Amino acid sequence: MKRLFHKTLAILLSGALLLSFSGCRETQEDGESALPVSAAAAAPDVLRALIVHSGANAEYPSAQKQDREELEALADEIVGFAKESSLNAIFYESAPGGQAMYLSELLPRSGHFNFSAGFLRKLDPLKILAERAAAEGIAVYAVVNPYAAGTSSDKLPKGNAAREFPESTIAFGEKLYYRPDNPEVHKQALLVAQELLQSYPLAGIVVGDADDSEVNDYDGFYTYLAALMSDLSDVTEAEGKQLGLLLSDKAERTQNREKFLDNTCRVSVDFIAPTLSDSAGGALASPYATALETFLTPAKKYQTPVYTALQAEGATAEALSDMLFVNNCEGLQGGVLDGYSMLKGNDSVMEAVIPMLYIDKKILPDTSLEIPTEFRLTRPLDGERLTIPDRSWDSYYITGTSDPGKPVYFEGEELERQSSNGTFGVLVDVDEGLNTYDFEQDGVTLTAKIYRPYANETTKISKISTYTPPLPDSNQAVGEGLAMVFRCTAPAGGSVSATLDGESYELKPASSAEDGTPVVYRKEVKLPAGTAGEIENLGRVTYTLEYDGETSEVESQGDVYLYGAGRTPVYKVSVDLGTVLDESLTNGNFMTSLKAGSVGEITGQTDTYYKTSFGGFIKKSEVTLDTGLESAENTVTSAQYRAAEQDGGDEAIVLHGSAAASFVVDDKQDGNFTIRLFDTYGVANGVLPAESRFFDSITAKNDGAGTLTFTCKKGAESYFGYNVEYEDENTTVIRFTGKPQISSVKGRPLLGLNIVVDPGHGALDVGALGLAGVTGPMEKNANMYVAHIVARYLEGLGANVFLTRESDEDFLELTERVGFTERHDADLFISLHHNSLNENIDPGKAKGSMVFHYNDISEKMADVFLEHILDASGRDDRGTEEGYYVVCRTTLAPAILCELGFMPNPEEYEQICNEANMLKIGKAISQAAVDYIAALN
Repeated sequence: MKRLFHKTLAILLSGALLLSFSGCRETQEDGESALPVSAAAAAPDVLRALIVHSGANAEYPSAQKQDREELEALADEIVGFAKESSLNAIFYESAPGGQAMYLSELLPRSGHFNFSAGFLRKLDPLKILAERAAAEGIAVYAVVNPYAAGTSSDKLPKGNAAREFPESTIAFGEKLYYRPDNPEVHKQALLVAQELLQSYPLAGIVVGDADDSEVNDYDGFYTYLAALMSDLSDVTEAEGKQLGLLLSDKAERTQNREKFLDNTCRVSVDFIAPTLSDSAGGALASPYATALETFLTPAKKYQTPVYTALQAEGATAEALSDMLFVNNCEGLQGGVLDGYSMLKGNDSVMEAVIPMLYIDKKILPDTSLEIPTEFRLTRPLDGERLTIPDRSWDSYYITGTSDPGKPVYFEGEELERQSSNGTFGVLVDVDEGLNTYDFEQDGVTLTAKIYRPYANETTKISKISTYTPPLPDSNQAVGEGLAMVFRCTAPAGGSVSATLDGESYELKPASSAEDGTPVVYRKEVKLPAGTAGEIENLGRVTYTLEYDGETSEVESQGDVYLYGAGRTPVYKVSVDLGTVLDESLTNGNFMTSLKAGSVGEITGQTDTYYKTSFGGFIKKSEVTLDTGLESAENTVTSAQYRAAEQDGGDEAIVLHGSAAASFVVDDKQDGNFTIRLFDTYGVANGVLPAESRFFDSITAKNDGAGTLTFTCKKGAESYFGYNVEYEDENTTVIRFTGKPQISSVKGRPLLGLNIVVDPGHGALDVGALGLAGVTGPMEKNANMYVAHIVARYLEGLGANVFLTRESDEDFLELTERVGFTERHDADLFISLHHNSLNENIDPGKAKGSMVFHYNDISEKMADVFLEHILDASGRDDRGTEEGYYVVCRTTLAPAILCELGFMPNPEEYEQICNEANMLKIGKAISQAAVDYIAALN
């Protein structure tokens, strides 16, 4: 925070500066005068800055006798480098050693540059650099050391404090420094700041190196510097500019320095930038983190931004990236890179560092991966009897947590634990009946109780089961060709009836069994014909059970709709991705996916599926009955091809019709594309005019029986993904996308791409359990943890990242995750999971990572991602596999589901719960996205 501006000081300074500038200012070439000043680039909200050194011709100017053309070319090179590296600011060393690298009326001009450009003409390096940077929207800050006074041989201008007041300086060999306690020195520093801000298009002033010189041990140094910073704050605030402080970590940490930092952050500066090197080591418990904390304590107290100035000289990409990771953990954003000559040809460093500068949220999520060390059984829970879910199991894997520093005994013998975190597991034999197993640590005994049903033993019920809901569990259509099916699960030996619209029907058990055993009761009935052309809601079905002298009732979840003669039942897909199977009704015989809003005629049914007009079967629970439509007929009034609005943009077939038709796509023809739309009429056979980079021709064929087929022949460029969308109920859009492209912006290769990251499971769906059970990290937690890391690194690389859930309390259904992906127009979809096992299997034998994909465009993506995951984790390669997973079936973008490791495996569970391992894997997955997209092009 800044204190209020002192008007008196401002008036005095303005007057002093006007007198100073009223002398004979040297004429410059072509409007090189310091006034008027071109507009400066606005100060960035988050600094991502480059330090450019000028002392001894280090970087700019790079030689003493550069002419205007050379100086301008070098300035363009520096600004171009900053721009292509996504940096938004330059810190320019404007007065190295107290010698001005600009046309100053107050400071001696640098002996390292020939300011003369000929008779009555002068060169001004700062002006050239600042104006070129401003034209590109890059802010420039002038770095000055208020206590550097040049050398004893400098030609000092009139008005310079060292010339007018020799007693204001101290000599250290050839170097001169101003005395911090001298009022004239204080005044001159304010005038220099005002001279710079009024004469050049600057975003602000940065006081640099003031505490890293011989003068910093001057008695009361930090008190005087604090007073100067306070008054400089008034100057910069009056000019609408910023004030920063560039500090050295080399300066001795004293109580006075800490007090200075506290005072400076409280009243003076807009930001501080401590200069830190990789010699401190970039880890959370490193000297770097300790050094950083010195500056963070006062900065956080007063909410002063901190941007560490990282020295590139001698530093590796990994070290700089690690230091920025520490910054991220402390909540810091942005940063300052020092310096230009060390970075301009070092692509590996820039590609590692730039993404880190753009991560604006903490990489590590709040989700805890901590494993409790309390001695307890986690599966089954201590003292609770567990009945195994399958009587054929003759073994069970018991798990628990413990104090890792003390032994655990199983049945009197020390148990060999396969991890260092105290978790344990043992595969035990399970006999029929009740089995007990004793574990002991430090004098405490815990007992696992596992019950395995006998071969002739059955589970008994006495009510109608709601675990398997009675039919209909969603709205049910009945009528011509559509019989009513009553079905529920109830105890054998009971009497079950179903009542609908006042009529009762007796149901018979589908099999015989001992009384009380759950069995299916079922009856198929042809209901009386309804009113022709009408739809009647008959309400819900009431199931009544009489068993063991008691009567109970359960109502169906769905209503029954009776369709009269001549009225065709029409379904409307109610989920984001409806699954249509062929007549075998098995997952392996997938026919098509339908989008929310797709409609079609119901031509038949099973207990839980409707049959479509094109021969597929869709779950009744995935559709609603559209009672407002008399038919699903889609009469197309116009068909057109919509070309890309810009280079590389999407293309589309657009149909204006009367319904959102169901469809089947064949997209596995090497760039060719065929789509059949059903119950669709109105398009004549022929070629659809198109200017397309994807297709040489698009042919429409209508078979006259309601099937419209578009056949698209591959063009010069293959389409990448496609999506069938409904802009409204009557407009169908078949959209084609091109390959995502790598950005040319240095360090931000994914700039502009949309990537959906899906942390699997969530909320009550905890996923797989590790050895700590529900007391420690579960799969939903591990998925969330690594997903946050992946998301943050992808954002740093330039991508727009969308998480399907932001916390462990969020949850989306699988089809909703597909809809989420399409709504965000994703270029990639990455679902992150960890594997599970049945509890009767030894998890020590199940290990490794694998990646699932479904369609052709995802197969290569799966290969690239798995390779990176394995390199980072060192786990076994379980390969890639085509998998029938809902989240992999989006056609808009490549989609994969990654199984990173096994939660029940002791060794892998320990790795999964390790922050450093998760960071490596998360970073590897983000880099896999870059490498995959690069390989496409």
